[in-house]
Amino acid sequence: MRLRLNDDASTNATNRRFALWDSTCVMRVTDAVRRKILEPAPGTALARARDYGIDLTLVLRGVERSPDERMEKVIQAQSMARMIRHVREGLGRE
Repeated sequence: MRLRLNDDASTNATNRRFALWDSTCVMRVTDAVRRKILEPAPGTALARARDYGIDLTLVLRGVERSPDERMEKVIQAQSMARMIRHVREGLGRE
């Protein structure tokens, strides 16, 4: 359920225009933001990233995640890094 435009003073004008927040404080990406990410204007950082080979759908997916979902991804990545480090140390590599 979309409730209001985010009017937090710490948020820049672009976010105030495009970010809609629901009752759980999760940003819902509008069609305008989705287009800006998936069809970036020439010369922008997103266009350069796309030209370099970055999959912009992954960027969009990250933007659409809730803070809790993003934190869970960080925890998973840390766990994987610890596991890899443990395996490397077990093999005598640093």
